[in-house]
Amino acid sequence: MTRCLVVDPQTSGISGDMFLSALVDLADDVSHIVEIARVLPKYLNGVESIEVTDQTVTRSGIKARRVEIRLKEKVSERSLNELLAASLKLADYMGLKENLINFITKVFSTLEAAERKIHGDEREVHLHELGSADTVIDVVGSAIMLQVLNLDSTIKYSTPIAVGGGLMRFSHGTISAPSYATLEILRMKKAPMLGGPVSYELSTPTGVAILVSLVDEFVEFLPPMKPYRVGYGGGARDIPGHPNVLRIVEGELLSHLTQEYIVVLETNVDDVTGEAIGYVVDKLMREGALDVSVIPALGKKGRPAYIVKVLCPVINYERLCKVLLRDLGTLGVRISRTSRIRFIKREVRTIDLEVNGIAYPLRVKIVRDDEGRIVRIKPEHDDIVKIAKETSKPLLSLYYQVSKKLLEEWGHELY
Repeated sequence: MTRCLVVDPQTSGISGDMFLSALVDLADDVSHIVEIARVLPKYLNGVESIEVTDQTVTRSGIKARRVEIRLKEKVSERSLNELLAASLKLADYMGLKENLINFITKVFSTLEAAERKIHGDEREVHLHELGSADTVIDVVGSAIMLQVLNLDSTIKYSTPIAVGGGLMRFSHGTISAPSYATLEILRMKKAPMLGGPVSYELSTPTGVAILVSLVDEFVEFLPPMKPYRVGYGGGARDIPGHPNVLRIVEGELLSHLTQEYIVVLETNVDDVTGEAIGYVVDKLMREGALDVSVIPALGKKGRPAYIVKVLCPVINYERLCKVLLRDLGTLGVRISRTSRIRFIKREVRTIDLEVNGIAYPLRVKIVRDDEGRIVRIKPEHDDIVKIAKETSKPLLSLYYQVSKKLLEEWGHELY
């Protein structure tokens, strides 16, 4: 059977320290965090001392683990490059696997992209609230705990992210929750969020960057599974009437197939050009549709028509309905809730395809069954098109070359 990890931020959101605390609770071992706190001042300038406290707290009647980092620092802000460099040195010192080093890099790249979008394309991104040493501890500490728990290669899910609401103060003044960086990360990664349910900031940029860099899929509900261990990470604030706790669940999926609920949207149009339909199909996919089909039909009075059919996650259907109504001009959309079954183990690998002596990156989608056997392998069409444009090679010729390379690489694993 297949192990999995489910992060559940739909009630109280996620911050870096909440996620780290939940992992420590799952392992019941804080020693690795104490060690990186001891070593970090060697790698990050301006850190005078770090104290790690590990305690049990109660949040609105729910018991949780809370790992707090108390710092004395000489600097008030740092660049992302400084934080990443210190993180990679720590990762090397702690003997992290390559996939977790890539995870750390991905988290900081996500934060950098969000900051550049918000503040402009500066030569080097400097951070205020995120520039503290505890950002390094949250990110690297999470990677270390995933390795300790042997969860780095498991399938990871997350429920939608609660972001809170209300007003808050930070270095640029008073803003509403979620913060600019948090919202930008959610937008970039198309991650589902939930406003409220309280007037506090529930999710932070670091927490959200960790989550979107880690999970394979967002789900509306926890998947069918046997839960083995649950970690509870307490937030900094005890909110009256609201358990400010992040749950993470380690368990075993009940099947190598997963059933998920989706929504099917349908509408008939008979007065729209093919160009307009093509534009809407592209927009629907950008807005989070799982698939879009356009089916020729015969409408009333014998008019040629099209049925536009959209498959989408439950959480996205209202937004996609608006696209159909506004961009196609249709007067109504049929909505059906259904479910689908698919393979769980899906991964994307990047290989090098050599053309005219130059190596080009090519993404490959691989689907495996519960015994690890490959049941499907498919190259990313957009990557092949890009290579064809850059090399002037015929597309069909490249597909033949790719097929040969994939068989050489993974043919012995095909089922």
